[in-house]
Order: sequence, then structure tokens, then C-alpha cells
Amino acid sequence: MVFGAPDGLTKVSFRRDVRLFLAILVGLLVFMIAALIIGFGRNTSFGSQQTLRQWNTSADAAADTLRNSITSTSPDVLQAHLGYIRSRYAIDAAVIEMESGAIQSGVTTSLVPIERPLPDARLICYFDPSPIQNARRTFLLLAVICIIVAVAGMTLLALYVPKITRPIEQMLDQAGRVGEREAGQEDTQYVVETFRRTVSVLKVQEDELRRLHALQKTRADDLERISRALTRSILSGFLSLDRDGRVLEVNAAAREMIPLPPNVHRLTITEALGEHEFSRLIVEAFQQRRALTRAEAEISIGDAKHLIGLTTVPLTNDAGEFLGMLALFTDLTQIRELEGRVREMKNFADLGEIAAGIAHEFRNSLATILGYLRLSKRAVATTDHVASVEKAEREAASLAEAVDSLLSFARPMEFHTHPVDLLELAESIAERLRISTGVDIRCRGGNAVVLGDRTLLDRAIENVIRNAADSVHRKSDGGSVDVQVIESPRPRIVVTDDGVGVDPAEVPSLFLPFRSGNPNGHGLGLPLAKKIILLHGGNIRLTGEPGRGAMATVEFSATAVSEAQTARPA
Repeated sequence: MVFGAPDGLTKVSFRRDVRLFLAILVGLLVFMIAALIIGFGRNTSFGSQQTLRQWNTSADAAADTLRNSITSTSPDVLQAHLGYIRSRYAIDAAVIEMESGAIQSGVTTSLVPIERPLPDARLICYFDPSPIQNARRTFLLLAVICIIVAVAGMTLLALYVPKITRPIEQMLDQAGRVGEREAGQEDTQYVVETFRRTVSVLKVQEDELRRLHALQKTRADDLERISRALTRSILSGFLSLDRDGRVLEVNAAAREMIPLPPNVHRLTITEALGEHEFSRLIVEAFQQRRALTRAEAEISIGDAKHLIGLTTVPLTNDAGEFLGMLALFTDLTQIRELEGRVREMKNFADLGEIAAGIAHEFRNSLATILGYLRLSKRAVATTDHVASVEKAEREAASLAEAVDSLLSFARPMEFHTHPVDLLELAESIAERLRISTGVDIRCRGGNAVVLGDRTLLDRAIENVIRNAADSVHRKSDGGSVDVQVIESPRPRIVVTDDGVGVDPAEVPSLFLPFRSGNPNGHGLGLPLAKKIILLHGGNIRLTGEPGRGAMATVEFSATAVSEAQTARPA
């Protein structure tokens, strides 16, 4: 570094000037703090002396009053005089000591005594030292604060001196990199000239950037023309918004799909589309900068209602700045109508399958009944005749039971909800089924409570456990059923058996009516159980393998649990 004249701007001179200025500033600060401390100290000392002088004056006046006014040594009289002088001369406590004893007025604890002689006695006046002590504490506190402020100020100055000098030093260093320094040129002039040249260079670069920006804008216009050509070719409705939420472009498909004004350019969504659910969806997506995927909204076009599917895409640049939004939409009315027709056809197919199962079940039972009735006609002995009629009666009763089960499955269910303890419910069902089936049924678990209809849940869970017991009963070597009630994370009942098992491929059909794996069953137990559990917001899963048993899981939703906890009495 080449140094200029003594008054030039160099690192050494700049640092020296800054340090000299800061040293003077610190000196003034220290001087002011010292003057404050000395002033506070003298004020405190003067106040203490004035207080002591006042105490002595009061003690002298009290002693003179007692000398002139005491004519009796009666304790009561002396006590009265002490009270009088305390109130008159602001004495906190007073004591007269005599040979016969001491007479005291007031509490002398923590007070400062001042003695005065009396004829054949001694007066001790007590004063509260709190004013002097408070003044001294205040002085010490102010002194400490002043010292801390001085130390903090000097520390801050010492820490920030490099930060103050560093920019100028860096400017001097960078000036040497930007341009050459003329011989004999002062540092101040050198820095100013360097800054001026730098500004000129930046001006030239700014003009170049403007030229590049104009070129980029021309390319953007070309891109806009291409995008307009693309939007005209898109079969779905297309709508673009700028960063202010105003319409930039719509295609012909959008105009055919929804009613729009002739000129929508620079209109808001509400102005262009009107007030309805579809426009509100686009406005909310724009305000939240949110991408919607296959959202649906209904609008009225004339006397008809149309269902519109909407997808929005927010646009951002490389810096993450929001540029606008694109909206693609399609009329889903015909598609939904087609889906409705397909669902109706599926419902009819399901009903036809159920009707076929009912017809098969009824045909078998009726054929058996007719067979027994024919045998009863041919029977010669009375015993054979009665037996055939009894068998026909049993088949008719079985057919009636199937009809009752079908009606229970088909009719709408109404239920009244109350908190139901699943473990208590499962134990009562297990106890009934042990007696009726003779199968070993074990029940265990935690106290899980759900909100539901106890009667319907009893029927559904009994069908599940009975199905497991029948599976065990059909196995040649027997087995057992394990019922476990699990409380968390969701309440569920797991019924496990080691019966004949189930083929995983047949599991979906077992929840359809009249698709029982039990030769003696009607195929309505599991479908009815699933319907009841679905009405309670739960579900049933069935897994297993042939010959290795099966596991049925009845799981309830978290909503049923929270509602049950709310409804449970405290």
C-alpha cells in the first residue's frame, strides 16, 4: 500500500483517527460516570449528616422539655411525657432510665440510640436508621450501575472498532483491484475516482441487461403464441390466471362446456364464471396456491345440472415466485350417469345371484318336504307315517328359519346406540355357545368400549363365534375357539379356531348370502354380521387355510371409540 499525504485516507490514518475519537468518547464517558458517582456520594453523605443533625436536635429538644416539665416521678406521668415528646419531635422510641427503674415508650429494636442526661436520670432517644441505609443502598446501586455501563460501553466500543474500520479498509483494498492508482494521487481522491469508474461500468452493464430483457420478452411473446396454439388444441377445458387472479386465456372447449362472456381477458374468476361451487373451488385453489387433482363441483347450465371435474396447477419460476395458475376441467355428467347405470346393473346382478341362492335353498327344502309327504302317503304303519310328517315339519321349520334370516338381512336396521363393553359382550356370548355347541370357547382381553346397539352387536358377534364353533365341530379330532378382545390402537375382537379352516379364494363369497361352507347352514350368518358391523362403522376380515383353522377379526373405527368415551357416564 502506497500512502498519500498526511491528511489522506489510509488504513493507518483512518484507524488512528477512529481510535482517537473513540478514546476521547470513552474518556468523556468515564469522566461523566465518575462525576456522577462523586456527586451521588456527596449527596448521600450530606443527607446522612443532615439526618444525624436532626436526630441530635430532636434529642436535645426532648431532654429540655423533660427537664422543664417533669415535676413528678410518677411512672404514669413520665409515660405520658414520653409519648408527648415522641409525637412532637418525631422520635421513634424513648426510654428514661432512673435508679428506681426504666420507663419505655415504643419499640427500640433495630433503632439508633442517642443519650441525653436528666436530673437523677438519663433520656435515651431512638431513631429509625432506614432513611440513611436506603440512601446508602441507592448510592451503591447507582455506583454499580454506572460502573457496569462504563465497562459495557468500553467493551462494545472495543468489539465494534474492527467492524467500523473494516468496510473502509476493504474499500481501499478493492479500489486497488478495480483500477491503477496514479502517482501522487491522494487516497481520498483515489477511492472517489474508483467508485465513479465502477458506477460507469455498472451503467453500461445495465444497458446490456435491458437489451437482453427485451430479447427475452420477444421470446416470451413467441412462447405465448405457441401456448395459445396449444390451448386451442386441448380437448379439455383450459383456463389460465395471472399472478393477480385475472383470466389470461380460455380455449374453445371451455366455452362449450360452461357459459362465459365474449371477452374474459383480465376479468376475475367470479366476474368470468359467476357465483357457484366451481368458481369458488378455483378461487380457493388460487388463494392457497394449491394444486387440485380431480376435484368435482356442480354447476347449473340452463335447467340442467352438470358435474365438472377440476385440476389446478400453480406456476412458479426458478426463484419460487408465484406466476399464476392453470385450470383444466372436464364435464363428468355423462360419465357419472354411465357409472350409475353400471352400479344399477351390478345391483341387479347381485340381486339375481341372491335370488338364485334363495331359489336353490327353497327348491332343496321343498323337494325334501314333498318327498317326505309322498312317503307318508305310502306308509302302511302309523309309526312310519308320523315319522315322515315330522321330518317334513322339520324341513319346513328350517325353510322358515332361512326366510327369517333373509328378512333380517334384507330389511333396514334401526339401532339405538349406547356404550357397549366388548369383553363383557363376548363373554356372555361364549357362555351361551359353550352350552349349545359343546365346543371349548375361551374368552380373554381388555375392556374395550364402543358406541353401538348391544342387541345387534350381540347377534353379529354371536354369528362370527358360532361360525368358528361349527368349523371346530365339523373337524374329526375336535378343537377349540379363542376369543380375544384388544383395546388399542382400535378396539377389535379376534376369533381364532383350529377347525376345518377356509380357502382364501372363497373368503369374498362367504360374505354373500347363501354361500355357506357349512352343509347345515343357510349362508346368512356372516353376511348379516358384516352388515351390522358396517352399520357400526367397523369391518370384518376373515383369513385361514384349509385344515388349519381360521381367524375372523371384527374391528371398530376410532370414531366409535371417542363417541363411546364421551357418552360413558363419569
